[in-house]
Amino acid sequence: MSPRRFVWIWAPVVVVTAGIGYVSVRSVGGGPAFPQSDKLLHGLAYALLALVLARGLVEGVGQKLDEAALVACIWATAYGGALEVVQHFVGRTADLFDALANGGGAALAVGVWWAIARWRARRRDDAD
Repeated sequence: MSPRRFVWIWAPVVVVTAGIGYVSVRSVGGGPAFPQSDKLLHGLAYALLALVLARGLVEGVGQKLDEAALVACIWATAYGGALEVVQHFVGRTADLFDALANGGGAALAVGVWWAIARWRARRRDDAD
């Protein structure tokens, strides 16, 4: 794999992972726009992380679609859980419901990505 392709595939994973980590340990000012609206942001952030990771696993390592979806979902959920624990030690509040939103966003996004990819593969196979 060329260095350019390597960066194209893995830079989004690094940027999203680092961005989520940075925001998670910083003290964020202001409250949510409406009660529990931060759960939506958690879900979206970890959906993005799971998607770029799944893409990297398929395109960068050649992992099969099913395995990549599972690994990306587990990894994003575990990372979100670990950051919730870290928040306890940096003066923020760890929240089980934030961790659930992290995992839910990752699972939903990867599930949709997996279903679309499978559908496209079947369509391609039927056309051949």
